[in-house]
This record gives sequence, structure tokens and C-alpha cells, in this order.
Amino acid sequence: RNAIRVPSRALRAVYNQLEKGGSGGGVLHPIREFNEMPALRRLRGLPPMLCAPPPAGADKEYGRLAVAIATDPDGYEICLVSSETYDVAVAAAYKEDAEIDWSWRGDAIEGKR
Repeated sequence: RNAIRVPSRALRAVYNQLEKGGSGGGVLHPIREFNEMPALRRLRGLPPMLCAPPPAGADKEYGRLAVAIATDPDGYEICLVSSETYDVAVAAAYKEDAEIDWSWRGDAIEGKR
């Protein structure tokens, strides 16, 4: 699935419209926000984040990454991400000289990580 970046307000508006129904598409997975506090994740019934916590103040500076998985009228999945946070996260994570650890990825796909 591809991620389509949209402004957070637009993402939430589309999600709310899909929840109401009648548009031909639907909600496949509930909207999720990442970099949430552990207590908030527990309240929402979500498992703990497996990634390292964000740097102190990151959510105040960049906001939280909102992700919604929806379906179009033909049933194809669409992943919507909040552009304000996604763009900053991608830019911060990008390293031109980085090598992909294919062995680690293979283990992760097989559930060994």
C-alpha cells in the first residue's frame, strides 16, 4: 500500500466523512496517531509502540503522525498520512549514504523482530 500525504485537517475531514458512510468507500482501520503517550495508547486498546520514543518536545514541535487506512468504492486500500508530521519524519530519517539491512527486514517480515 502507498501512503498519500495530506494536511492533517483534510485527513480528519475525509476520515469523518468515510465513517458516516454513503461515499462508496469506507474505513478499513481506525485512525491512529503515533508518538502517543503509553497511557493514551492503553486507553485506546493499542499495543505499546515498538519504536524508540520521539525526542523530548517532538510532538509539540511537529505534531503527531495521524494515519488512516480507508478503502475506495472498488475496495482498494488507501493509506492517508498527515503531511505536516510525515514530511518532517521522512526528512529526519533520510540518510543518503544509508545501507538497507535486508537481513533485518527479512527477519521482521517473518515475525522474528
